[in-house]
Amino acid sequence: MAGNACREAWLADPASADAEMNIGPDTVDLHELTDYEQDFVRAVQQHLDDFLKVHRLIMPIRRKHTHSA
Repeated sequence: MAGNACREAWLADPASADAEMNIGPDTVDLHELTDYEQDFVRAVQQHLDDFLKVHRLIMPIRRKHTHSA
């Protein structure tokens, strides 16, 4: 996907300003990755939700043992 843009960038004149370092959507179209990006975000959200559920279950037990010692 980015191979053509990398090749073209290699052949192009070097950037002379920081603003030229950014690669815009006119150079590399990443719309093909939208579904993967959404799947990733959903997976991370599910992981964090599961983590927080476990954390909420464990923390009261840890606090109880910490304060009783």
